[in-house]
Amino acid sequence: MTLKSLTRNTLIGLIIVLLIYALFYMELDIPLMYFIYPPFVGTILAEVCVIIRAVFSPSIWLIIGLIALGYAGWQIKSKKSCPAFALYWGADILVAFIVTTMLKIVLARYRPIELINANLYGFHFFSMTHNFNSTPSGHATLAFAGLFGLGRRLKNHFIMMVLILIAILICVSRLLIADHYISDIILGAYIGVTCVYWTDFILDHCKKCLPSE
Repeated sequence: MTLKSLTRNTLIGLIIVLLIYALFYMELDIPLMYFIYPPFVGTILAEVCVIIRAVFSPSIWLIIGLIALGYAGWQIKSKKSCPAFALYWGADILVAFIVTTMLKIVLARYRPIELINANLYGFHFFSMTHNFNSTPSGHATLAFAGLFGLGRRLKNHFIMMVLILIAILICVSRLLIADHYISDIILGAYIGVTCVYWTDFILDHCKKCLPSE
C-alpha cells in the first residue's frame, strides 16, 4: 500500500466514521443505551462483562505491547536481529494506546453512567477523570489494534475472523454495562484498525534501517 492510498483510505474512513458518530451522538446513543443497559443490570452476563473489562483492559494491552517491544529490543541488541512479529505487534498496541488516551483526555465525553446518575451528556473537554473519558472506547481501540494486528501477523483468514469476532464481543460487553455509548465503540474500532495500518506502514519503510532476523 502506498502513502497516497493509505492517506486516502484513512480520510474516507474518517469521514464515514465521523458521520456515523454524529448520527449516533445526536439521535441514537441515548435511546439505545437505555434499551440495552437496563435488562442486564445485576445479571450473570453483567458480571461476565465486568470480568471481560478487567482481562482486556487498555492497561493489560499496554503491558503486552511493552513486553513485545522489550523482547524485540532485547533481540536487536543481543543478537543483532529484528523479530518483526514482536516489533510490529507491540508497536501497533502502543501507538493505539497513546492515540486513544490523548483523545479521551482532550474530548472528555461523559460516560453513560453520568447520564444515568446526573443527567450529563456531551463533552466536558480536557479531563483525566474516568467518568469523563468515554470516547473513544479504550477497550474497543486496543481490542481491534491488538487482535487485528495479531491477525495481520499470523496471516490466516480464519484466525483473523475469529480474532475480529472476539474484538466485537469485547465491544459489546462495554455496552451491556453502560461503560460506553455505541458511537464510542465505533470510533474506537476505527482508530484501532487505522493505527495498525499506519504503524505497519511506517515500520515497513523503516525496517531497512534495522538488522534482519
